[in-house]
Formats: sequence, structure tokens, C-alpha cells
Amino acid sequence: MLFELRDISFGYPTRPPVLHDASMTLDAGERLCITGANGAGKSTLLSIMVGLAQPSAGTVTAFGTPRLEEADFHEVRDVARVEIQSADDKALTLLFDGGHSLEERLMREQFSP
Repeated sequence: MLFELRDISFGYPTRPPVLHDASMTLDAGERLCITGANGAGKSTLLSIMVGLAQPSAGTVTAFGTPRLEEADFHEVRDVARVEIQSADDKALTLLFDGGHSLEERLMREQFSP
């Protein structure tokens, strides 16, 4: 499992919540497309996945390990990053290891001497 988000809630100060009890799982080899209107929480969801935003409720598991504090996400950000493709269209991509798949990286680490 790459990411598992369970019952994630998040809101910015003085604004209504953008995420409420959101859950998802993303496994190796899967692709995910998230669409929605401006302010729907797409960027926020990706930011939570890599630890750039802290949910008010819920759990984040990345690469099989629960991530509870900001420091827990350092490893995640070593291999995953959010890239804005178009600020006008809010097109975002979550990339792994400089464009290489996480599966390739994990295989290299597992079988390298």
C-alpha cells in the first residue's frame, strides 16, 4: 500500500471544512484522478498525503507506516512530491522518486547489496 487515508477532516481557519471524514487507499501500480471545483479540497488532500498539511482528524498511513507528526513525513517527501502542472486549471500530480515508480525504488532498495 502506498497511501491510506482514513476519516480525514481538514478546514482552514475562518472557513468551512474542505474535507470531512474522507477516506481512500492508493496501492502500488494504481492511478488516481481527483477532480472537483476550486476549493473542494484536491490540493489539501495531496498536501495531507505528503505531510504539508495536518488533518484535524483521521489517520494517514504512507508506505505501510502510520504518519502521526510532521517529522514522520520526511521519509515520504524523500520519494513523493506534489507538482503543480497548471495553476489556472489546478492540475496537480503526486510524483515518486523523480518520476521513477515507487515499486522500482523499493525493489532496488530491497535487492541492492
